[in-house]
Amino acid sequence: PRFAKTTTCSQLFPAWVVGRDSRRMVILANHSSELAASFSRKAKGYIESTLWPFPKITLSEDSRAVHRWNVTPGGGGLFSVGVGSGITGVGCDYLIIDDPVNDALSETERSQAWDWYTQVAFPRTNANARILVVSARLAQDDLPGRLMESEDADLWRFVSLAAINQEGNELGLESEIGR
Repeated sequence: PRFAKTTTCSQLFPAWVVGRDSRRMVILANHSSELAASFSRKAKGYIESTLWPFPKITLSEDSRAVHRWNVTPGGGGLFSVGVGSGITGVGCDYLIIDDPVNDALSETERSQAWDWYTQVAFPRTNANARILVVSARLAQDDLPGRLMESEDADLWRFVSLAAINQEGNELGLESEIGR
């Protein structure tokens, strides 16, 4: 927690995605639709900024809501939603799920997040879609844990950013152990 995962993955990354290819559609989910909308607002703000590095890509005049906006040219954009909400009629090239549960110690919430992912969110992905799940790991059977145990786990790349650096970490960081 508190290591800029949300800023990087749920605010900067979606803006970069539609800036690089304005045809791309992003669904951004969080355990709270309010939080998801606030992440969408930040991403939208980057596009409206004078520092936006993709000057030919702008917000569409007819689609600028905080929770759902599109860009022009291309028609891509972002739709933000709370985990558990319906997203019928919306497809995506990128599905970003950031902290899918509010109470990671609640078995009910973890199961509901998994059911929503498998029955609602995953079916909304377009062919060759990319899925990014961002979560502090507080339970073995949370969404990332269930993905690790799924039949298609070999199709996923799991990256663990440990709060405490340890020998053999994935990023090749020099360990503070023994110093």
